This record gives sequence, C-alpha cells and structure tokens, in this order.
Amino acid sequence: MKKTLLLTMIFLTGIVSAYAQNKYAEIKFETTTYDFGKFSESAPKVSCVFKFTNVGNSPLIINQAIASCGCTIPEYTKEPIEPGKSGVIKVTYNGAGKYPGPFSKSITIRSNAKSELVRLYIKGNMIEKGNWHQYIKILFFAKVITLSHATVIEMRCGKKQKHNQW
Repeated sequence: MKKTLLLTMIFLTGIVSAYAQNKYAEIKFETTTYDFGKFSESAPKVSCVFKFTNVGNSPLIINQAIASCGCTIPEYTKEPIEPGKSGVIKVTYNGAGKYPGPFSKSITIRSNAKSELVRLYIKGNMIEKGNWHQYIKILFFAKVITLSHATVIEMRCGKKQKHNQW
C-alpha cells in the first residue's frame, strides 16, 4: 500500500513538473541591430524602434532595459505581452555634447523569457556640424571637347571650379 501511494505521488509530481516546464515566454526580435548611418551633430538626437513578438506560450514580462551608456535611453512595453502578441522597445541616442564620429552602443533586455537576457545594438556616425557638406556628394560634370583637350566644370555644393585636362 505504501509503495503504491509513493509511486502514485512520484508519477503525479512528474506530470505536474513536465506540464509546468512547457509553459514559458519566448521573445523574438525582428532585428537586434539598428544602424542610424550618418547624421549631423546639429541634430544629435536620433531614435529607432525594435519590434518583438512573444512566441512562447506564457505571458512575457520585460523586467529591465539597460543601456551601456547614459546617452542611450530605452523605453519599453511595461504590460505583459500575451503569447502571439507584439511589443516595442524604443531606443533614443542623444549625441549632444559627445565627440562626433562613429559610435556603437548596446541595450540589455531582461525578461521572464526562456532566454532571460537579450542584447540589442545601435550604431551610427555623427558628423561634425561644419563638415556635413563633405558628405553630400552631388557632383555635376560637363565636358566640352575642343580639339586636343577637355574642360571639366565641377560643381560642389554651389561652388564652381574649372579644371583643364590635357
């Protein structure tokens, strides 16, 4: 009698624990990296949105979103995300007061998902205010052929320069 009761208890415990292990949240991002490309120091605040879906079978709760630097601010969905539903994490980079040039930052997401930690990445290149014109590449070329040489007129940001090529 004691053996039967013990075996029944072990069997029920196994079934309950197996059922409990199959209930979990799972976070899946459309992309984990965003490239802002080049942007001017005169408009140093840029934002992007990372969209995710709960592909698990239990509600997903994001506990924390921590950026690697104080210049990067993540905002995230605070309510539980039901299975099959989506949410967003908005990330804002503020380059005000920072040196122009390339940057790369990470955002660590903590949740109750099967994979508890997920890292998101942003990168870009903030261009110095006075040098923005160097990155605008609009060139107009005109060739006039006169016997043995060509004259090329190059226009760069409204400035006209004449080059003779022999």
